[in-house]
Amino acid sequence: MSQVTVTLPDGSSRTVPSGTPIRDIAGQISPGLARAALVGVVDGRLVDLTYPSNTMQPFDRHRSQPEALPLYRHSTAHLLAAAVTSLFPGTQCGIGPAIDDGFFYDFRRRSSVRLRGSRGD
Repeated sequence: MSQVTVTLPDGSSRTVPSGTPIRDIAGQISPGLARAALVGVVDGRLVDLTYPSNTMQPFDRHRSQPEALPLYRHSTAHLLAAAVTSLFPGTQCGIGPAIDDGFFYDFRRRSSVRLRGSRGD
């Protein structure tokens, strides 16, 4: 497998196999960084931590910077969809975009679902 050199924010570099996910590169730097990172920055754009490193590229990582929030909301919407379809088989997913103040997902089911602890209980 070919190797790529990734340039880090401090100017140092790492050589990793082509396709190594950003999360794994963060883990090579520090296990704590891999746990804390939400997104990476590759060539000036935000990417999720599964993004493969396939070219020589500047790399940065973000923990809780405001610019990471839309990507975090987008990913959380997908987690919500996965949880709902797992808990309620047969549920169909509609749209689920990130919005300015959070995210949502539309679902469709043949029968209604009543959750304990939900409003109205």
